[in-house]
Amino acid sequence: MLARSDDTFVIPIIFGSAVALALLWGGAVWARERMYPKQIGRRLSRFFRLPLDKLEIHEKTYPGYDLASVNLALTSFHDERCESATAAGALTHPLRGLVSSLPTTFAYKEKPTKPTYERMPVDVEREESFVSNCLWLMALRPGGGSPGERLALHLSFNKGAPVYDEDFEVKASKGSTLMLTVACRSRATADLIFNEVESRRKRLSIYRGKVVDPVMDGGGISALGFRRIKPVGEADLVLPESVKSLVLRSVVGFYKHKETLRGLGVEMKRGVLFHGPPGTGKTSISLYLANHLPHFTVCFVSGQRLMFPRELCRMARYLQPSMLVFEDIDLIAQERDTNGLATVLGELMNQIDGCDPDEQVLFVMNTNSLDRLEQAVRNRPGRVDQIVHIPLPDAGARRQLFRQFAQNLKLADDVVERAVEATDGATPALIKEVVKRAAVNAVERAGDDLRGAGEIAPGPSGNGDAAPAGAEAGEMTEGLAVTEGDLMLAVQQVQLMRHGAAPVGPRIADSIL
Repeated sequence: MLARSDDTFVIPIIFGSAVALALLWGGAVWARERMYPKQIGRRLSRFFRLPLDKLEIHEKTYPGYDLASVNLALTSFHDERCESATAAGALTHPLRGLVSSLPTTFAYKEKPTKPTYERMPVDVEREESFVSNCLWLMALRPGGGSPGERLALHLSFNKGAPVYDEDFEVKASKGSTLMLTVACRSRATADLIFNEVESRRKRLSIYRGKVVDPVMDGGGISALGFRRIKPVGEADLVLPESVKSLVLRSVVGFYKHKETLRGLGVEMKRGVLFHGPPGTGKTSISLYLANHLPHFTVCFVSGQRLMFPRELCRMARYLQPSMLVFEDIDLIAQERDTNGLATVLGELMNQIDGCDPDEQVLFVMNTNSLDRLEQAVRNRPGRVDQIVHIPLPDAGARRQLFRQFAQNLKLADDVVERAVEATDGATPALIKEVVKRAAVNAVERAGDDLRGAGEIAPGPSGNGDAAPAGAEAGEMTEGLAVTEGDLMLAVQQVQLMRHGAAPVGPRIADSIL
């Protein structure tokens, strides 16, 4: 009986202790949530020290391909203009919905997770990770708004949804977007934040001074890569001085005095049209301009990309100062009576006309046939401000081109003069091809001598497989002599390539033999 009496008292005691411990634990959790809340709604309320419905929400959308630049801008902003900046974590609900929600909703009770990251290209064959979803709680420094004013910034990256064809294969994806949301007390503070971020985004843009390579799909530009190009300097551009001077004055000189011209009310948009036979170096001139405009973002537009003038021009305005180079513009800008792509041409003209006076966008258009272009393009100032004819190289220019392309070869002066005479009417591209073929001819002619010098070591089967240890290919052929026969044979080969037949004079035939 005594044992039963003890059991009767022990069970209620254990049960009561468990309930008390549960109440204590619940109270401790409630107190901790009050003092150090994990629920994002409570945390924001505690941070701002006022009900969330008293806050203003402001949003701005950026193209998803600029995630890296926006990250750099935000880092610069909170380093320079904030007393404190705490990363609260990633959110699944938008900040606007959170602020306007009731304390009982899932959005209000959400607990942030660790920030998420996205890999983005930052240069040719180089990429880095950048924050793609994070909420920051910031307090401004005096002078950066009201002293100690608090605000919340939420950055969210939304990937474009794939578009499927009838076989459920992904054929395109809508461009990704980037949303920056600011929660603060007043519109003046939001204006300050967005202006600060925008100025830093432009200044710290990863695309500044680089050649970009847009990836186009059905939804526009889905990504931006980078393109490696060979810089074209002063010595590399072989043009008549009058043409080179006109190019420099009409483009480089214009942007050199941009502040003065802007003060006079001159529009910063500029259009230049280069025309001439194929291979005269119109693309090289664009690269030359890129070298003289180091702060410009450059994009070469050719092929299928010509079909997306709206998306490309929007990109150029966003990344300004920028230069859009339309290769073979006559493919979409022919006279409208014979143009099957008149709507594309119309969109291009609308986009050029739609640039604001202060937007620094340089439109460079290349064509092999000026006569085929629509009059509304070539004869309309504001769309094309300067037309530049690129002529065929004269004898002096051809001599310079031969020396430039054959700088790693030995060419006697009389051989060069003979080649200059034989290439009258040739373009720089053809002269480059002649020199390349002449080098091949020289290597084939001197093959036995080069093998004997150790350029190609015979393998076990007797075939030339590899160079000897420590030998460099450049050392083997350094200063390889190109004879008149090598060069004239190359001229003949290029003529055959172009016309299918070419006469061979006695002197050329004798030199070959």
